[in-house]
Amino acid sequence: MNLFEFGVSINSEKLEIINSKAKRLYIVSGSSRGGTSALAYALRRASVHFGKVDANNHELPELMSPELTEDKMKLAIDGLLDEKNISGVKLPNFSFYLKWLSKQYPDSIFMYILRNPLDISTTIMTRSPSHSINKSDLRIGVQHAFRFYSAMVNVVDEIEQPFYLISFEKMKTRPERFVDWLEQVGIKFSDDVKSQLAKELAAPGYKKLPMDNI
Repeated sequence: MNLFEFGVSINSEKLEIINSKAKRLYIVSGSSRGGTSALAYALRRASVHFGKVDANNHELPELMSPELTEDKMKLAIDGLLDEKNISGVKLPNFSFYLKWLSKQYPDSIFMYILRNPLDISTTIMTRSPSHSINKSDLRIGVQHAFRFYSAMVNVVDEIEQPFYLISFEKMKTRPERFVDWLEQVGIKFSDDVKSQLAKELAAPGYKKLPMDNI
């Protein structure tokens, strides 16, 4: 395990082996409202294939179901890899299937984004008209974040692939260096996209990809 500028890397010495494979899968996860969409967006800007995803959250519609199963995940991910050799898939609920995913997809790179649970909580409250700022909702929001993070830390030492724990806050405040880091781990950008992406990541939100890039 090694510290790096944006977080912690696990098994990063295996990255070169994974990057040399013909097929490669980026698995993006974290807490919902925790920055997973921004990270998936950055990979899509590098033309990593995510398939016909929802334009707002970069998730495959068939995985956006409360009745998620391993069979549904495998069918969706295998479909992506049949379409393009270098693919990515993003879902916060992958937090509860990380060990299974690591066994199914040995040529994968895990990118798990971590955000301050208090910020996740306030984001949940402000985005939902049914929520008001009160202690009960604050508790629910913080518990929500730790539910995802607890599931991840319970299995991370059993995953053999490169696994990156990435700080959402550092990604947002150092976007140029973050894009440089993505290139260091094998995600390549054109010069124009690289410059624009840094600006987009630093913005309060981030832009949607044009439809012809989806």
